[in-house]
Amino acid sequence: MQIKGVNLQLYGLGLSDFRYPNKVKTLLSQAKKDALQIVLSHLPDAMYPLRNLSADLLLAGHTHGGQVTIPGFGPIMTLSKIPRSIAAGGHHRKGELEIFVSRGLGMEGHIAPRIRFFCCPQLFLITLLPQN
Repeated sequence: MQIKGVNLQLYGLGLSDFRYPNKVKTLLSQAKKDALQIVLSHLPDAMYPLRNLSADLLLAGHTHGGQVTIPGFGPIMTLSKIPRSIAAGGHHRKGELEIFVSRGLGMEGHIAPRIRFFCCPQLFLITLLPQN
């Protein structure tokens, strides 16, 4: 797709996609080199295969910021293999990959406690502008 003269490609990855490790690589191998590559992934763990591929931006959630955090330490539990500092939420950069992990507005409904402690809900508004 093209928006105001900028080629843009969007990719979406759900939980089940991570059972097939080569799926991310296959998707991005079809990418146009001149396009802005944005990956929407439930799991922020997508940052690992994306670091060495052509993706520019990863938007993820899943961790809810850990829901229960200890100041100076971070989230107690994130249900993710990414570093605790990234799983806690916010904007990060790994190499050329921009990463936004949202703490979200809700809470985990399964094994995590249904509380938030030192972990405010979060909603991102991201404005993409062309480089000048």
